[in-house]
Amino acid sequence: MRLKTYTILSLIYISLIGILFYLENSNYYTLKVYHYELALPISAWLIAPTALLFVISLLHMMFFSACSYIDRYKSKNEKKRTISLLKNLILNKKSKIPFSSHEFYLIQKFINQSKLINIPNVDTDEEQIHEPISLIKDINDGIFRKDIDKFDLDKDNELKIKNYSNRIKSERGFASTILKKIEDYDKSTTKEAILNIIQNEEEKTLKELFDKIEIDKDVAFAILDKKDKLNISLKDTIFVLRKASFNADDFIKISKKWIDDYSPDKILDLFEEISSEIDESVDSYIYVLLELELIDKAKELIESAESKYTKQFKLYLEIKKHEISCDISDFIIV
Repeated sequence: MRLKTYTILSLIYISLIGILFYLENSNYYTLKVYHYELALPISAWLIAPTALLFVISLLHMMFFSACSYIDRYKSKNEKKRTISLLKNLILNKKSKIPFSSHEFYLIQKFINQSKLINIPNVDTDEEQIHEPISLIKDINDGIFRKDIDKFDLDKDNELKIKNYSNRIKSERGFASTILKKIEDYDKSTTKEAILNIIQNEEEKTLKELFDKIEIDKDVAFAILDKKDKLNISLKDTIFVLRKASFNADDFIKISKKWIDDYSPDKILDLFEEISSEIDESVDSYIYVLLELELIDKAKELIESAESKYTKQFKLYLEIKKHEISCDISDFIIV
């Protein structure tokens, strides 16, 4: 029975008893306690115990109704928090939900260290579960989702990175927008933007951002592959090589490629200048000299410079001295 109904019916019941008895007997009874006296109709004294019982029962019912409400409220909140936890798991997002129970807190802690490999194909009307699943499917299909910000993902979240990747591929000009605000994006996103600009041969944009962008070996090789189309000067080439922290093997790789792309005079000038600026490139200069059979100059450098491949170079020269046919590329494998 609802409290309101119980209260109304109880008051009607008590009132009827009181009125009916008063109509039968309207006499008064005086209660004396020490110096105090209280005179009330006998009907009032008759209904007093019933009224007291009503008040006690009403308080009792109110107390347990309040407890029941609190339990239902907690249960409802736990359900919402559980759904939020599942949503964050699907999005590979760390949860910081204030669960009241220790068990749910442990589940959250475990989920935060887990990752869903395959997104379940769940047919559900629960919007908080349906939306992230739909988001993942679209992004995996190469679609750029403009509404991804409402999911409040970190900038290094895989979904956010892949979504930016979709936009870079589909929207020309977005790559340069990313590089103007590098601090707002994850490193892998900025790297893809740089590679996109290089691939599209956006010379002006690339040179404007030379000092700001991070040039690792992948980016450096991409720039050097399009060196002529991007009009990269010798000064810029040295800047790129230095910023990418190339080692001896990396320079050898470049020399093997460039020796087929440039004339002997040009590649000699290139590596002579580069080797004078960057010590790690000496091996590649010696390699070019030996490839072009400029033996005397190569010998001079082998004896004077610190070289990683000194033994290989000397072995090659020794074999050549005995007029045995061989190629320097057979001795330097990178």
